Amino acid sequence: MIGANTFAQKGALRPAHWQVTGLFLVATALVGPQLGAIARPLFLAGCIGVGWYAWSRSPSAHFQTVLALFCFAPFLRRLVDATVGFDQGGLMVAGPLLALLVTLPELRKLANHRCEPSGLLAPLFIFSGCVLYSAILTMSQGEWPLAAVATLKWTSPVIYVLALSQQRINVDEFLRDATTAFVVTLPIMGVYGLYQYVDPPVWDRYWLALAAITSAGLPMPYAVRTFSTMHSPASFATYTAFGLTLVYFLRPSFTFRLMMLPAALALMLSLYRTAWLSMVASVLFCLFFSTTRWRAAGTILVIGLATVVAALLTPFGDVILDRFSTMSEGSNDGSSRERLNEFLNLWQQADSGIVGSGFIAIDTGTAGAAPLDGMIAICWANMGIVVGILCLGTLLIACFRALTPMTLNGRREHVILWALTCGWLVQLPLAGIAAAEFGFLFWMTTYLASISPMSIARKTGKLP
Repeated sequence: MIGANTFAQKGALRPAHWQVTGLFLVATALVGPQLGAIARPLFLAGCIGVGWYAWSRSPSAHFQTVLALFCFAPFLRRLVDATVGFDQGGLMVAGPLLALLVTLPELRKLANHRCEPSGLLAPLFIFSGCVLYSAILTMSQGEWPLAAVATLKWTSPVIYVLALSQQRINVDEFLRDATTAFVVTLPIMGVYGLYQYVDPPVWDRYWLALAAITSAGLPMPYAVRTFSTMHSPASFATYTAFGLTLVYFLRPSFTFRLMMLPAALALMLSLYRTAWLSMVASVLFCLFFSTTRWRAAGTILVIGLATVVAALLTPFGDVILDRFSTMSEGSNDGSSRERLNEFLNLWQQADSGIVGSGFIAIDTGTAGAAPLDGMIAICWANMGIVVGILCLGTLLIACFRALTPMTLNGRREHVILWALTCGWLVQLPLAGIAAAEFGFLFWMTTYLASISPMSIARKTGKLP
């Protein structure tokens, strides 16, 4: 049995904040459906409370807590909805975003320039300005509530990273603590995801029947695209691929790999190819560095064997094989045609999308909204061509700033950060990676990767 002491030796699992977060999530699951509609605002208040408590302990403790909230808040929302009634706005899903906002007081230190050396701060401010422009467009159409919700989704991860910049972050320890969080959450999500695919629970069927989401499959056995405890197949697959990459490289023991098998299989059943490609890109990147080459080779072998076993020895192997086969269809693939049509529709607008339409057209987190895939289309539709290109540029700058200092090679944790950044570059034209749960991981990754070489330089005395 793997106890808290083992995790403490391997990655600083801090029992206090994990106990508080775990008790809060379990209590919400047990008591929330019995409280009625009041459970929703109480959950939001609880997220703020556990977020504040975790931040008071350490930035890595806060990351672990918020990660758990992002992973399980949608599940708790579905539990409450199944008893109380469907909540079209998904109020409880905002809980993790509010937990990020507890870091707001840290931003007062920005005026004193007390931050880690990083080239990412300017892109963060420019990105926030682009989001503000889109919010103004939305408010000009009378959609004040939508503007507020969308602004919360887009800016809360930025506020979180700006707050991180005011802390003295030990990048290696932070990344190991992040890995520990995935070691705890992924087995739970994986087992639940497999159960959900075989026989979706009543609360998942209820949500699938009422939420106008076409990407999660049908509310019946063997017809769901696994989304586990999260909000969509895309978010579940992205978090699982991200977490598996960390665990495979930073927790390479047989025990931990075995614990990840349900999550790996559930990742395949999400049928979300963008996360597959992102993980493959990250692993292949690690082949180019001596500190990660052998683990990358071992990971490729494990992924290959798991894919073969899943495809040939499980009752849902045909579904996985069919999804893999679509990756070779090119322009004949339905998803590819849909993405091309998105750009065509944007170009055929009256003004060709020069000004933008605000968050109304592309808020894909809202049930029934017109779907848009990839940051290129999202920025274009939200902000117009000019401001959209500027916003897209900040994301590219963030990635390239994170990848620029690769000459300071040698530490496995930093190679992993660079590899994950490559994965985000793969996802950028295919998915919306800058807001909500995606933005939380994206901005954290690029920020840590951009400061890690400076941390090395300070420790080795290379800075003046």
